[in-house]
Amino acid sequence: MIKHKFSKTLFSAIVVGSALLGSTSLFAQVKIGTNPTTINPANNLEVESSTVGNKVSVDKTTGKVTIADGSQGNGKVLTSDANGVATWQTKEVLCSSFDVYHNAQQIIPINDPNDFTYTTLIPNTETYDANNSYNQATGEFTVPESGFYNFKGSCGDFIAGVTGSTRNTTIGIFSAARGNLAFSVVQAQAYTNGSYNNVFTMNYLQAGDKITFKAVVVHATGPKPAATIPVVNIQFSGSRVDCNKNN
Repeated sequence: MIKHKFSKTLFSAIVVGSALLGSTSLFAQVKIGTNPTTINPANNLEVESSTVGNKVSVDKTTGKVTIADGSQGNGKVLTSDANGVATWQTKEVLCSSFDVYHNAQQIIPINDPNDFTYTTLIPNTETYDANNSYNQATGEFTVPESGFYNFKGSCGDFIAGVTGSTRNTTIGIFSAARGNLAFSVVQAQAYTNGSYNNVFTMNYLQAGDKITFKAVVVHATGPKPAATIPVVNIQFSGSRVDCNKNN
């Protein structure tokens, strides 16, 4: 008798367990709204509006949520209005502007003819660098996001009183990924004359690229007056062009 009761109890538990398992399988996917009986096999949940294609879905493998309301697009961000209604909006692109200068002078080599080894100029004082993209220790501006950028560099060099010899001074804006983006040359200037020069460039650059301002002074004619020359009034600035506002 006891054995019989145990068998009936066990049978009941098996039936209930099977029903629960079947129920779990049956309701593994949930569809609400238009076409309630049709759901993407990859999704656990879909809430579909009456507008074809507009729905919220949850992928059953990754758990990622997709919100498609017609305003979605590549690179957009989900933004709420004052009432909590969310729509996809175009992301604000910051200009990543900076402006730096050297508060004294930088000493660089005077190269022999045919030696065009550039020296990185390192402005060490920031006037503006909201995104902290410029490194005062290395003189490098790191491109934070891919886009169009412009850069300007200017400086001067001279050795007072040296009139019988000349040099050529070249300055340039350099990309670690692409090399020399632009350069400007002042040729055959007496050392005593200040060779004030500036260079400008605009290019599409990839995120992570490092931009520097460089100079090379090459001895041209007459006795070489010294091994080095001071570079003064170093200015370096830049900004993203295809942007909405500065940070």
